Amino acid sequence: MGILLQEQNRYIRDVLAVINGLTIYDGISEDRFVRGLRDLLVSLLRADESDADYPTVSLLDNMDAYCDLWRILFEETGTAVPDLSEYLIARMKGSDNAFSRRAASAKGPIAMSDDPSFFGIVLGDLDRLKVLSSLPARMITALFSPLTSGSLPEWSHRVNADNPSVLMTNLWDFHRRQGFGPFAVCDTFLWKGNALIPVYDPDPILPEQLFCYDFEIDQVRSNTIRLLDRRRADNLLLFGARGTGKSSAVKAVANEYRRRGLRLIEIDKDDLLTIHGLLSLLAGHASSNLSFILFLDDLSFPEDDPRCTVLKTLLEGTAKSRPENVAIYATSNRRHIVAEKDGNDRYESDAKEEKLSLSDRFGISIRFSSPTQGTYLSIVRGILSSRGMQFNPDQLDAEALAWAMRENGRSPRTARQFADYYESTF
Repeated sequence: MGILLQEQNRYIRDVLAVINGLTIYDGISEDRFVRGLRDLLVSLLRADESDADYPTVSLLDNMDAYCDLWRILFEETGTAVPDLSEYLIARMKGSDNAFSRRAASAKGPIAMSDDPSFFGIVLGDLDRLKVLSSLPARMITALFSPLTSGSLPEWSHRVNADNPSVLMTNLWDFHRRQGFGPFAVCDTFLWKGNALIPVYDPDPILPEQLFCYDFEIDQVRSNTIRLLDRRRADNLLLFGARGTGKSSAVKAVANEYRRRGLRLIEIDKDDLLTIHGLLSLLAGHASSNLSFILFLDDLSFPEDDPRCTVLKTLLEGTAKSRPENVAIYATSNRRHIVAEKDGNDRYESDAKEEKLSLSDRFGISIRFSSPTQGTYLSIVRGILSSRGMQFNPDQLDAEALAWAMRENGRSPRTARQFADYYESTF
């Protein structure tokens, strides 16, 4: 038993050395799973003690710690036998380090001969992470067998993982396409509380799911392509009646071009006062292949609102305030975003100009008009046809018009709500 314990402790020390030896990928050592694993292994390291001398209560605590680690992997993967290798590769892809930043701004494939010392360090880290990803859960769970009659859940790992050179090439190509840090693994974000929050289940809508607003969507698409191509994209204001699809148009185009490196960051107007912190963060991606839409949805301001001043400065579009790979897309129910107060104004003309000055700072304004009756019915039919639904046109039209009268009037939103209802009744 003593020899077995010595071998086990030697293996534990090797794994700890792997974690502590990370350099380029040192951020992974602070991942909640890796950090918890390191703490557990240190606790299990018992030098020359025998099993009989090791307190049972400590072993129970360690068993709880192991189960916590398994739960982390389960939550991330959703599988009962999570793959530790896949988990660690996902952490590598989302890493912000010297290698991922260099790859994100590269114009061509990896060339290790350009900087062999640097790439050698990266290879060393990837070799360490390969060792870590091969850690068998059984090595840990076997220690708890005296405490439980059943078996504990375990993780799996690749038996034949990619060698470090292949993995480095794959990661290089990935970062060239996807960028680095959180932008490499997520397409949609919220900027809230001076922090970037990933949205892992964004609205998946695409332009082909929007009907009868092709001209308006094409204007959004055309400007977005200019943004991706670094050809002086304009800031956009999408305005018009509620429910006409302004927000959906922005999200649909963002989804359409996410594979070309487009990222959508939604900002509540209450967080505009911290937007310079976001711009500082995005400045680090100026040389990457990523482009960003800062999305301000349902925008309006009362008069004399300090957030309005911040947005005006940002819309000026100077190199300091807005990099060329960043554009602002805003939606509003009103053409002139600043609300007017009732009452007489001694300097009414000057006041009006001040109210117009914000909306005029958007390079392009796109109007989304309320649909005519014919357009409304065409939207309903288009939605149901795209879902493969069969219907009697005359009966459908009558029901759709009655729905619009009872609900919120004619709009693409009302059309989609009716289509959802109609589909649910079959």
